Amino acid sequence: AHAQMWRVDPSGRLVSRLTDALFVAVRGKGPQVVLQPAADGRQSQMWSLRPAGGRCFLVASAQDGLVLEASGAEVSRELGLLARWAAEPGLVTLRHAVVGAAGPSGPIVIVDRHGKPLGVESGLEADVRREDSVLRDIADAKILPLSSVEAAKQLLPVALLLRRMHAEGYSHNGLHSGLLVRRTADVASPFCVAGLASANDAGALEPELGEGCDAAWCVTRDWRAFALSLASLMDGRAR
Repeated sequence: AHAQMWRVDPSGRLVSRLTDALFVAVRGKGPQVVLQPAADGRQSQMWSLRPAGGRCFLVASAQDGLVLEASGAEVSRELGLLARWAAEPGLVTLRHAVVGAAGPSGPIVIVDRHGKPLGVESGLEADVRREDSVLRDIADAKILPLSSVEAAKQLLPVALLLRRMHAEGYSHNGLHSGLLVRRTADVASPFCVAGLASANDAGALEPELGEGCDAAWCVTRDWRAFALSLASLMDGRAR
């Protein structure tokens, strides 16, 4: 089930199939998303924008539906990787992609539905207090931190995804607690990775970051981010 069903109207807008009052307008060359009510002023949803790594944004609705929006070659690569590892429980499910009037190089929207993120991209305690997440629920004493066994069990699908990515010569390159989301709203639900915008061949960052940032460095960086998230799930501290 989806929180929303979408269609592309004749002017190239992405419009909700449930109500014409809701549509997504992409402005400019970058991944700027503008959510607006229709002309009659009706608003059937409450929305917030959340950075999701790279040049992507998560648009979160009150019904827990998420829209991942971006454009260009980076998204084409991400779609390919989402399809390549679609059978992995540790990766968010690709529901469908919509190409707007601009063609394959234009806006591509991926719609999905899942639970809360573990933390936030910045890893700062102050940001955790402002954004809905598992770590905020722990800080508010709504839930308890997990034991090492429980935390490992809930993050096992993510570890298996990373192992496969690395075995096939890729690295995530942008993993953080804000990208780890529960598969469902259940507090016992395992986590999965919400996006692959930064994923690339392991070692692809070396020309940009300098000598030493090779494939082994990228793989180690992924596992360090995973370990930090595992520790946060056990003690409730943002990292």
